[in-house]
Amino acid sequence: MAIGTPVSIGTVQNKTSETTTVLTTTASVPAGAMIIVFYAADGTSELLDSIVDSAGNSYTKATGSGSGTDVVAAIWYKANAAELSSGGTITLDWYLTTNPAAKAISAFYVEGIATTSPLDGTSTAAGGTGTTPSVSTQAATTQ
Repeated sequence: MAIGTPVSIGTVQNKTSETTTVLTTTASVPAGAMIIVFYAADGTSELLDSIVDSAGNSYTKATGSGSGTDVVAAIWYKANAAELSSGGTITLDWYLTTNPAAKAISAFYVEGIATTSPLDGTSTAAGGTGTTPSVSTQAATTQ
């Protein structure tokens, strides 16, 4: 099966300090797809404890940055996901001592990704200033 086009399943953003943030899905996710969740939040270190959804999927952190910065960003995923209905929820649980005051979260799914060992490389870069961010590192991929 060829890798499909990413499909957005929802976004949420707010400036509320809270222990959990809930994203309500705007599209259904077919069984076997990979769900990817991106977030960016105020903070100086990793803030997220876990991600789960209303279909029983638990997510794994792929990569993230944030040590010594003003904004933390990360990507979490669930490979071979159980079907998630439109109107379902994806819940992000924040560490109790570092609930971010401002955050933006986006989720999508992709079909055709390997259902076992789908993550074959990651790359991160942190720090810097200005309005034109860049990443000079690259991760080799095999899939």
